[in-house]
Amino acid sequence: MAGVCPVASKACYNGAMGTQGVGVCKPGVSFCAKGVFGPCIGEVLPSAESCNNLDDDCNKTADDGLGTVSCGTGACKVSVPACTAGKPTACVPKAAGNEVCGDQIDNNCDGLTDEGCGCVYVSPTGNDNNAGTAALPKRTINKAIAAAGQNGFPNQVCVASGAACPSTGDYIEDVVMKNGVNVYGGYQATGNNWPRNTATCATRILPGKPIGVYFDKSVVLPTVLDGFVINGHADNVSAAVTVEGSTGAVVSGNTITGGGQTTSYGVNVTDSGGQKGTPTIARNAISGGSPTALSVGVRSQSSAPIIQAHCDVIDVNGRCTGGCFNGKLFIRSRIRHLQHPLRHRGAEPPRRSATARERRLRPERRARRALPRRGGDESDHARPDQHARRSGGQSRAGARLRQRPAPAGQLAVQEHRNGRRRTDDRLRERRAPAGERVRRRDGRVQAVGDQPGVPPQL
Repeated sequence: MAGVCPVASKACYNGAMGTQGVGVCKPGVSFCAKGVFGPCIGEVLPSAESCNNLDDDCNKTADDGLGTVSCGTGACKVSVPACTAGKPTACVPKAAGNEVCGDQIDNNCDGLTDEGCGCVYVSPTGNDNNAGTAALPKRTINKAIAAAGQNGFPNQVCVASGAACPSTGDYIEDVVMKNGVNVYGGYQATGNNWPRNTATCATRILPGKPIGVYFDKSVVLPTVLDGFVINGHADNVSAAVTVEGSTGAVVSGNTITGGGQTTSYGVNVTDSGGQKGTPTIARNAISGGSPTALSVGVRSQSSAPIIQAHCDVIDVNGRCTGGCFNGKLFIRSRIRHLQHPLRHRGAEPPRRSATARERRLRPERRARRALPRRGGDESDHARPDQHARRSGGQSRAGARLRQRPAPAGQLAVQEHRNGRRRTDDRLRERRAPAGERVRRRDGRVQAVGDQPGVPPQL
């Protein structure tokens, strides 16, 4: 038997206790049909919160629990409430900044952390006020060396020739190396990690002082200079690279040419206050340049450089087996003999001054020459059938001429320093036997008195 409903309809609500009448939640109506109340019609139960400025979950707070939304990356990332005043919040990322090395933050908002910080970068288009990253390189090598090891940078400097290769980048500065800071050339200034190609990216160091690139005695840790073209300055005496008392200098993979005008060194290694320079010099092309006097590839003074692999072919023991002189790697020196300015005009240069020993021996030599020769008398007469000459055809007095007596009735002859004989009308006439005629220096013949040994009168 069907039941009977006490009323035709009633309020109903199937939500959680305490939510009815809160927010959007409200009861419905259930109607009686055939003695049974039907479904609750029109009730609004709690639901997931949405951004509509309504309390959808009936917890007395509208648009709560919707969280935040984020945009941007790295230091540019921004997080904002997902809903504001019933509408989704607009998210605008922060502006990108410059990369700061060593802070582990993506400062330039490119998704990479501390990129371009593997070196202190240097470029011909850089600025010394820049941080020294790949995106903001410095302009000079010395400023980059000073920044190395600071603010998250490693002890390494990377120097570029330009943004594209092949190209040549000139660095006109007097580079002073810093203990433990390695300096590499031959980079291309592109991307976050610059590629290196020393064959096409030429980085040249052009010093303005005669010492060139300088390693002092404070450089005791391995300190590398690699991948550069280094030309010495045109002073009277200069070096492209100077190592003074350094025990940690490493000069490798460079093309080094001295620039001195009179005396020129490619690499000049000296001591410093008794401390020997012991650099490692390897795989370079070193020349002393073209001075007027002395050209030295590597000079060592009171030092002990370690020189390795300056040739194209090296065996398993590190010894050169080929390409030592005409290859790409070498050390070249030469001495240019100075030419006297009179030689090109066919004249003899002035004779050198006598040494102290030669001046001391002059009186003794003169005394020996004054003595009669063995087997002869004071007049040192020549044999009648030949002219007086020393054995070997050399002049007895060297550069000076020495007269020899002539046989009776013949003209006097003189030995020249080159062995030739010639008649000299200025020579004194020689003694002739009495009664014979002799020819005077003026060409006339004069009779000699009967007294033996009387010389003709001039």
